[in-house]
Amino acid sequence: MFVSTGRDGKKGSGGTGIQIQNGTWIGVTGDLILGRADLGIATVATPKRIHFIDFTISFYAIGCLAFVTNKPTEIYSPGALLWPFDILMWISILGCILISLIFLFLAIKIMQNLKFGIMKSWAINAQIGFLFTTLLEQSAPLLPISQTLRCFASLWLLFAMVVTNAYRSKLVTFMAFPVFSLPPKTFEHLAFSDYEIGFMKIGDSAYNTLAASNDQVYRRLVGEMEIFKGVNLECVKKVVREENFACIGYDFALTHLRERNLSSEESRKLRFAPATTYNICMGLATRARSIYRINFGKVLSYTRPFHLAKKWTCIGKYIFLN
Repeated sequence: MFVSTGRDGKKGSGGTGIQIQNGTWIGVTGDLILGRADLGIATVATPKRIHFIDFTISFYAIGCLAFVTNKPTEIYSPGALLWPFDILMWISILGCILISLIFLFLAIKIMQNLKFGIMKSWAINAQIGFLFTTLLEQSAPLLPISQTLRCFASLWLLFAMVVTNAYRSKLVTFMAFPVFSLPPKTFEHLAFSDYEIGFMKIGDSAYNTLAASNDQVYRRLVGEMEIFKGVNLECVKKVVREENFACIGYDFALTHLRERNLSSEESRKLRFAPATTYNICMGLATRARSIYRINFGKVLSYTRPFHLAKKWTCIGKYIFLN
C-alpha cells in the first residue's frame, strides 16, 4: 500500500492536489487518480476534488475560516448631541412641531372669525418661540390668554417635559460612557462595510470555494480582498496598524501568528469575530470507489469518541506550517 503526502518528491509533487491548466491533477490528488498511491493524507475535500477521488469519514477538525479586526475605538463627535434619539424619533418631534403650528394657525383663524379675544402680539413668531423655548427648557417669552390656547399650551408643556427628560437622561449616559466603533462580526457585515479586506491564501481550497460560490456575500469578498500568500504575518500586522482593516484566514493560522510574532500590546488590539465559515474536517483520501474507503472510515470513526484529536492537537497542531 502506497501513501501520498504531497511532499514525497515524484510521488507527491504539487502538494495536496492542484489541477493545472491542461486539466491534469498533480500532488496527492494526482497520485490517487493515476494509481501511484492508495491513500492520501494532508488533503481535504473541495468542490473539484470530490469528482475525482473519495474521502473517508472525517476524523479530525483542522479549523475554519475566521477573520480578525482591530479593537473598537472610542468615537468623539459633535453628532453625539443627536445620538440619544434615533432618526425616527427626531422626525416624530419635528412632525409634532409642524402639526402644532398648523393647529395654532387654524385655531387662531377660527377664533378671530368668531371674534374671541386674542392677543394680537401672539403672532406666528411668538408661537414658534413658545414651541422651541419649552423644548429647550427655557421660559416662554409670551403666553396666550385664550382659554382654548391655554389648554393647548398645557398639553404641549407636558409633551416637552417628557421629551426633554428622556433626552437629558440618555445624553448623560452618552457623556459618562464613551461610544465605541462597532467592528464587523459576521462575513455579511464585513462584505458590506467600509473595511479593507486581506485574505491569507493557504492552499487553494478555501479561496476556490469562495470564488466558485454564488452567494452574494462571498462574491463581494472575493472581489474586494487583497491576497496574502501563505501564512503571512503582514496581513495580521496590517490589522494592528490600521483601524478599518480585516484579515481573513484559517483560525489556527491567525492564532499561531498572534502568539508567535506579536507583542502583548499588539495582541490586545486583535479581535476575533464570532462568525466562521468553511469548516475543514480531515479524512483520508482514496481512489474513486476504493475498497479502502469504507473500512478505513470505520476505524477512523473511533477517533472522535476517544478524543484522539485533542491529543494530536497537544502534540503539535501547527506542525505542517513549518
